[in-house]
Amino acid sequence: RDWGLDRSRIEVIPNPIDGAAVRAAGEKNPAVTLPERFLLFIGRLERRKGVEELARALPRVLREHPEVHAVILGRDAGAPGGGVAARLAELVPSFPGRIHLLGALPRERALAVVARATIVVLPSHWEAFGFVATEAQALGRPVIATSGSGFGEIIEDGCSGWLVEPRDAGQLEEALSSRLGDPQGLDRVGRGARARANDFEADRL
Repeated sequence: RDWGLDRSRIEVIPNPIDGAAVRAAGEKNPAVTLPERFLLFIGRLERRKGVEELARALPRVLREHPEVHAVILGRDAGAPGGGVAARLAELVPSFPGRIHLLGALPRERALAVVARATIVVLPSHWEAFGFVATEAQALGRPVIATSGSGFGEIIEDGCSGWLVEPRDAGQLEEALSSRLGDPQGLDRVGRGARARANDFEADRL
């Protein structure tokens, strides 16, 4: 609109992934000990990634699902990112042994963790594209992410993942709790995610 472009002449070409390489990394043994059932956040620990909203959502989710752990994978962005990693650390004493702050891992080791997650949660305020979402989908992992930006072009709500409003801890909390209580739904959406990831294969694009 601002540039006076004809929308009918615009073609969007998404960023590609190499699904075979992603799955090969996912099949490797993880370099860390992981719980049997866990929700996974992966990304920089900064305000834009929705870390504060996740910290507010986790207590109810962990109380309602005592068998589920929370695994947090990513680099602490520190003060420039809002200093929000401390919010997650504050929760650790309340849930002994169930919140795992792993820090950053090399990409292939991180994908081995993603491949074993029960559900991946990406509550970013906005994302340009979100490779982590497409890679999680390629591994057949169900993803809860946020609407209104790049994730909305990747995830088909209810089919290959779920979308919640950004900055809404209550909606995130409800989505996580309800999805974790529906194993059949997780399996169904995991299969849909794997199929959706094919749309982003480099050869196809």
